[in-house]
Amino acid sequence: MVGGMEQAHLNRLKETSGSVAPYLVGAAAGMLLSDLMHERARRSLALILGCAGVAALVPGVSQAVVGQLNNPATKRGSRRTLRSIRDGAGAPPIQGIDFVEEELGEQPFLG
Repeated sequence: MVGGMEQAHLNRLKETSGSVAPYLVGAAAGMLLSDLMHERARRSLALILGCAGVAALVPGVSQAVVGQLNNPATKRGSRRTLRSIRDGAGAPPIQGIDFVEEELGEQPFLG
């Protein structure tokens, strides 16, 4: 019987190996086909694929950096959170609370 900690480790290993497998297959296919290509074409293709890979990573990396910067545990993130609370971000403006008097009328205050 596998313990909870060991099971979590096995689950992470399965997820990681499942996400890496297509890249390994692609690398193997690339190695096999690279001998069939001319050297100049191989360099151009490698440069193009490398640029495409970097472009694919940029959104994820930028999202992680922004998430770390705006994390409430950081000084900048806590300042931003406080500023949004003080500015009333997302709260509708108070336009008047006359409806309380309309509902209660002129009842005496019992409190």
